[in-house]
Amino acid sequence: SLENYRKYLPITDTALENGLYLRALDTGETAAVIATIITDRLSNVIQTGGNEDIFSEQHSVLDFLLGQYPTFAAALVQKADTYYWQARFMLQTDKGKEADLQVLAINQQATVARLSDLGWKAVDLSKLPAQN
Repeated sequence: SLENYRKYLPITDTALENGLYLRALDTGETAAVIATIITDRLSNVIQTGGNEDIFSEQHSVLDFLLGQYPTFAAALVQKADTYYWQARFMLQTDKGKEADLQVLAINQQATVARLSDLGWKAVDLSKLPAQN
């Protein structure tokens, strides 16, 4: 039931009203969810020291998925994370011009704000039941 989900997950009324959780997906949304296998793998490459091209590839895939499913919280979270990792990469490789870093920060903040507006909240892992 919804109350069981809400016991462990931060499912807000706003998130439900915006269709973030517990609703049937259309064909494009379903395809976007399935396609996150690509973005998950790209995220792993990014976090383990990817190259400069991987960021534009990740942004392109995520933009396509969000075109199919604009309220896809997982894709929006990955988008915000990609901006973070891209800025970190630019700083570590001395490719980070101040203006470019500011654009990344603005884009990340806008993505996080979009998530917040949709009612999304991060999961507090300490509230999840212990696994045996």
